[in-house]
Amino acid sequence: MAKRKQKKTIRKKVLIIGILIGLLCLMLGVIGWAMTAENAPDRLDDNVDSGDMLFYKPIIYLYPEARTDVSVELGYPENLTYTYPPYEGPWHMAAERDGNLIDIKTGRHYYALYWEGKNPFPPSQPKEGFIVKGKDVIAFLEVYLEKLGLNDREANEFIVYWLPVLESNAYNYIRFQTKEEQDKNMPLVVTPQPTTVIRVMMEYANLSEPLTIKEQELPPKPVREGFTVVEWGGTELHIKQ
Repeated sequence: MAKRKQKKTIRKKVLIIGILIGLLCLMLGVIGWAMTAENAPDRLDDNVDSGDMLFYKPIIYLYPEARTDVSVELGYPENLTYTYPPYEGPWHMAAERDGNLIDIKTGRHYYALYWEGKNPFPPSQPKEGFIVKGKDVIAFLEVYLEKLGLNDREANEFIVYWLPVLESNAYNYIRFQTKEEQDKNMPLVVTPQPTTVIRVMMEYANLSEPLTIKEQELPPKPVREGFTVVEWGGTELHIKQ
């Protein structure tokens, strides 16, 4: 009898220990799931690195209705890193209808004005955009640059510049800044005042895995009327995954 009681007691203890181990494993599993969910790369909120943002290769095209002397001023010259022709105060150009630019001071011809610079404002935490595979970048940009108002030549130059960067990534996060954002980040003052201003600034990030985000809604395609100014460029984001 004593032996039976002893065996029963041992079985109970083993059962209790087993239950306790099971509960412990369950708790550890829940904690691990919570930590994984918290760090999962399925959303952008608070995942964008707040380091310096650089604007890469914004270039500006001028299309007046007839040859016109034009002044082009950038709002934060202290944040410029590279410019061509050199920015020494506002650019002063004789702009022709086909977009050809002639530097009034030097007589040199240009097809566009180029600048790069730092964004003085911290990056926003975007909640919308597009997830584009590297192999799909050309098709994506051809469609969306046309929707944003670039003509074939401008879109061609945009794609040629950005293709080596974007196509080499497994996935890309892409978002186009609003005109209001661009006007805040780098004000652009053109004199005489243009009828149409098209500014395309692409935010992008290299992703190892796709994210789940809301697709960005773009404004209606702008209509080019009268004196038209076009600008395009890009800025890289660093999204934590």
